[in-house]
Amino acid sequence: MPQGPSLKALLRSLDLEREDDIPDLAWLERSYQDPAPFWALLEEHARLVASPAGKSRPGVAIDLYADAVARHADTDRIALRYFDRRARAFRDLSFTELDETASAVAAAWEAEGIAPGDPIAILLPLGPDYLIAFAAALRLGACASFLPPDYDRHLALRLAGAKPKRVVFNPRRKPPIEKKYETLFLDIELRGRAARVPPHSFAPDEPCAAILSPVRAPLGKPVLLSAEDALLNALRDAVIALRLSPGRTLAAPGLHPEQHFPSLLFAVLLAGATLVHVDIDDLAADPSLLAASPINVLAIPHALCEILRARPLPSIPGLEHWIRPVDEPLDWLSYRDFIQKNNLAQIPVSNFLADAASGGFVFFSTRRPGSPSARIMPSAGRPFALFDPASGELSTAGHGLFVPLPSKKPLADGVYVIARQGAEYLYGSTRVPRRAARVVPESEIAALLAELPFVAGSCIAPVPGSPGARFDFHLVVYTGARPGEDPDALREDRRAAVEKAIRERLGPDAQPDRIELFALFPVREGQKVDAAACRAQYLSGRLERKAREPALQMLAELRGATLGD
Repeated sequence: MPQGPSLKALLRSLDLEREDDIPDLAWLERSYQDPAPFWALLEEHARLVASPAGKSRPGVAIDLYADAVARHADTDRIALRYFDRRARAFRDLSFTELDETASAVAAAWEAEGIAPGDPIAILLPLGPDYLIAFAAALRLGACASFLPPDYDRHLALRLAGAKPKRVVFNPRRKPPIEKKYETLFLDIELRGRAARVPPHSFAPDEPCAAILSPVRAPLGKPVLLSAEDALLNALRDAVIALRLSPGRTLAAPGLHPEQHFPSLLFAVLLAGATLVHVDIDDLAADPSLLAASPINVLAIPHALCEILRARPLPSIPGLEHWIRPVDEPLDWLSYRDFIQKNNLAQIPVSNFLADAASGGFVFFSTRRPGSPSARIMPSAGRPFALFDPASGELSTAGHGLFVPLPSKKPLADGVYVIARQGAEYLYGSTRVPRRAARVVPESEIAALLAELPFVAGSCIAPVPGSPGARFDFHLVVYTGARPGEDPDALREDRRAAVEKAIRERLGPDAQPDRIELFALFPVREGQKVDAAACRAQYLSGRLERKAREPALQMLAELRGATLGD
């Protein structure tokens, strides 16, 4: 901050040598109370250190494409290093190639009628096409939404919310979308001769993306991300939390495509760093792929932790720092075993929680060697307050519901419960049960299962989790009862049909930890299933007792015979 500590001093305050070291984070507290000097210091750093310097001027004009792509195009920097499954080899996409290809795609899209502010949906897996579409959208000033190209019911709700003018996908991997969206097809393989206009310069509050975040309720409602928020948060995350700079590399296998991207990608590109991408399924088959290319910063979600526990690596070349999603369940024993087996005891680890709709990291943490923890701090430069999650009043106890400011509805805007611990905080949980930070799509599951002929209703019941987990989510399925039907004989086939429908049409976020089938009818309020009442019956054990009561079974069969489902 001007006439205060330098950026190097701020970074040193976050680097601790022992788990019990106490950091001096007075600068961080000041950044919450008076953000302007922090952002001024960060912008000054970007101007002095970056080569060539960026063009954006916060508060005036935001040149996202110039800063994230074009200014690196005359260097030898690599934007993406990715594992090509068919060739069984790593390939590079340089910033030069990214700039040339994205400019050609943008020219073709412009000829197709795409103009600044137009909503487009990009349905591509993370890889070179994703980066090219991402950059082309920035160049044109389009307002992009990003979705993986799988699971028709998952896509249907989110495309309905995004209302795209055009839908981008690879024709060789056509996503399962409705016919009306197929007619909006915008080909990622189109190329124009040359861009006819310079890259779009965004106004500071102009939306650059419409994020369909799995963290925000209701699901399927896009959150508009302003260009200035996207720029500043990515710059902060790259410099403060990730320590990225030109030539450095980051890998994030297994992170959530809608929660963590595209904001994490933008932080990498803005820094002139390299994203190393290997699909988590490829690592499950061959963990040594992580050692095939130097990685300076590695995200290790629980899925990757388990892969490397089972098949550890003697070393990961270049590794200087690993990061853990703090919203995921923390299984202390598993992570300590992972650290010991992979010789990571001396490598600093830090925590983060990201939401692309917020423009990047909501929480980050100090860096300490050793075992992971639940320590966090709210990201610098963003004011917040803690509220009592029951009353909605300001908390004076040092713990409560984290709410970004300003906020008119704290209980609606707050998701995470945190507690003060010295100069830092501890991450507790979400205010209501979630899978990590993500909303469990109960209504989407119920609507899908209602199409199965044997389902009379369903609800999701969160229960205290297995070791390391905060909650397990049980799917309670009511199959009704019919005279002469043997529910025990049908149970496994029906369970398999439920699992298949969810797996193939909604995807992993909707997969329950357990499926319970009951040959009973759900409680209803009018024509709708009363999910709260059904959940209460299951959690209290009453539903299990009802299922064992012969008289209630007979009544259910009578209802099935006379009234149907």
